[in-house]
Amino acid sequence: MSVTTISGQVALTIPLIISVERHRALNARLYESSRHYPRRTQGPAYLLTSRLTCSCGRPMYGVARKDRPVIYRCADKRTDAVPRCHAPSLDADKLESQVWSTLAALLASPDRLADYAGPAFDHSGATVIENSASAITLERRIGRIQQALGERIAHLYAQGKSGAVISATTRALDAELAKLSAQHSKVVAWERANHDMRDRAGRIAELAVSAQRTLANLTSAQRRRIIELLDVRVGVTGHQKCPTCNGKGIILDPYAPVRDNWNGKGSPATCPSCRRLRTLPRLAVTGCVPDATSLGAEGTGSIGIWRIVS
Repeated sequence: MSVTTISGQVALTIPLIISVERHRALNARLYESSRHYPRRTQGPAYLLTSRLTCSCGRPMYGVARKDRPVIYRCADKRTDAVPRCHAPSLDADKLESQVWSTLAALLASPDRLADYAGPAFDHSGATVIENSASAITLERRIGRIQQALGERIAHLYAQGKSGAVISATTRALDAELAKLSAQHSKVVAWERANHDMRDRAGRIAELAVSAQRTLANLTSAQRRRIIELLDVRVGVTGHQKCPTCNGKGIILDPYAPVRDNWNGKGSPATCPSCRRLRTLPRLAVTGCVPDATSLGAEGTGSIGIWRIVS
């Protein structure tokens, strides 16, 4: 080995630390361990990840705690957040169960789905015509008037009438033709909308039947897929004191053994409603009605927006 100095190159002899064979064996071991290094075990999957918003407007994320319920916590609840959010955390199991029960009740009801799918088409365009004339009837009437109008104009031209006389003579037929054409356009639009509404109602009914069959027993991944299909968004609009424990987080269990150092009646137990969090959230759950006939189908979009406040 040679080293370059200011005065030139100087040859140095450096003894080997390890042998060439041992060096190769070490590199092979490092390569093997780098390829087969055990991956870190993934944490629990949260149903509402990236779909839950705190009352302050910031997203909430799941936090697993040792020997305590999993919670959703505001991203700005960190001690270094400026400004720091002081909104209470949410019990993940209870929140996810509440949201899923809301979705299941909505999807299993075709009437509610139809209500959220959009208002009924305005029938006022068809009421202009007496006795609800159909588009075919109007087309026949328009055809007869157009034929009569053409014959009248040809007859007047044959008699040598001027353009002003022809216009004055055919003015009434022109007005009637314009009126019928406008009515025909409205009726065609109304009939098309009625057809779309019947088709939409059929898809909603099929979607509700599919929901009743499949929503009861789904895995966490399948539930997550349904939430993505419905584009569910959950917003915390506020908090209320837990009515079960009166905001204390614990209740007295008269049937539990009395602790030696407890002077009250019964023994303290974790509140089953808030599980020591002391408050319950008020929620606004929004989503879309998918344009699909089953929860497993790939829809082409949505046919309505729904919003449920609890």
